[in-house]
Parts: sequence; structure tokens; C-alpha cells
Amino acid sequence: MKKQFLTLLLLLMSVKFYSQVEKGNIIIRLDGNYNKTLSEHGVTTNSYANKSKILNVGPSIGIAISNNFEAGIVLDYFRSFEERYHSVLTMNKHAQVEKLQRKQYAFMPGIYLGYYRNITEKISFNTNFKMRYGNLHSEMVSQWAGIEYISWSIIVPGPGEGSISVYSESEQKFEYASASLLPEISYYITPAFGLSLGLGGVEYALVDWESDNSTFVIDFHPRNWRLGLRMKF
Repeated sequence: MKKQFLTLLLLLMSVKFYSQVEKGNIIIRLDGNYNKTLSEHGVTTNSYANKSKILNVGPSIGIAISNNFEAGIVLDYFRSFEERYHSVLTMNKHAQVEKLQRKQYAFMPGIYLGYYRNITEKISFNTNFKMRYGNLHSEMVSQWAGIEYISWSIIVPGPGEGSISVYSESEQKFEYASASLLPEISYYITPAFGLSLGLGGVEYALVDWESDNSTFVIDFHPRNWRLGLRMKF
């Protein structure tokens, strides 16, 4: 029994794991995720809707500085679109409608340090520490209108007596910096090509340096997991 156990142990030690990162390897990856949400609340006379689209994607290139550690650079791209809608009909024959649209985007270059631990021949568990910096661009359009109406079925159309409408646009740019700790599972189909699944993580970010506006997020929800491709040379 002991001989069989030692034989199996020596065999496993001699196997070249697909998922093994060796010193000097170049690792190239591309990962990201896309979210689309829609929520609606309220009833006919008081309704609210919110929909959003969020894209996170980015390539990276790194080098294995040892058999379990990797260091490299990243270029992440973030883009989001959000639309909010709110309408109110009151018993005193007044209708109010509000609509807000906001677009945000940012290129965020950075650096990372990764640690790898093999689980099986083809699967490894990775933890990446990433630091990024960039400019977050934000564009917002707001519309507001209030009108008087004749009955529940007839709304007074267009501007006129007893009606008001407001339209505004704004554009801002913020300096954005973040530090994040991101667990990940990798599966190598061949020794040089594999898939990765980011499992969320922990992030601290300075959203606006001038106002010292910061956020701390712990998020492992599956909707924010990142799917990726990775190549090793």
C-alpha cells in the first residue's frame, strides 16, 4: 500500500500541469462582462422605470516572475448607460413626467500582481491584485415636464397655458483610481490556451479626487463575474 501511494505521488509530481505557470512565461488575457437590467415599479398614476447597460472589458499582458507569481499591465475599458423615467398623475388633473439619461465611459490603464495555485492538471485558482487609474467621463441629459389634463383619458398635448417643461445637459470628467483584489479560476484546454472566470472581488476606489469621494465594494454576485480567454507562451 505504501509503495502504491509513493508511486502515485511520484507520478503526480512528474506530470507537467497544463495550468502550471513557470518562470519566464508570457501570459496574455482578455476578459470582461456585460450587464443589462430593467426594473419597473408603481401603478398607472405613479410609475417608475429604470434600465441600464454596463460593459467592462480589458486586455492584459504579464510575465511570470516565479512559478506561482505573475506581474503585468492592464488596460480596462468601462462604459455604462442608464435611463430613469418617472410619471405622476394627480387627482387635481395635473401630470408630471421626468426622464434622465446618463452615459459614462473610461479607459483605465494599470498594473497587477497575480498568484497561482494548481488544483488539478488543467485547473488553477488565481488571486490578482490590480491597481488602475483613469479619467471617468460622464454625460447627463435631464427632461422634466408638467401639464394640466382634461380627464384620465385626455392629456393636454404640447406646451401651453398651465404647462411647463425643462431640459438640461451636463458633462463632467473625474479622476478615478482603484485598488482591487480579484479571485479567479482558470481552465487550460491546452498547455498554451485556456479560459478564465473572475468571481467578483473587493475594491476600494477614489471616484473624485477633488471632493475625496470614495467607495468600498465587496461584490461576488454572479452577474458581475468576468469571462475571459488566456494564452501562455
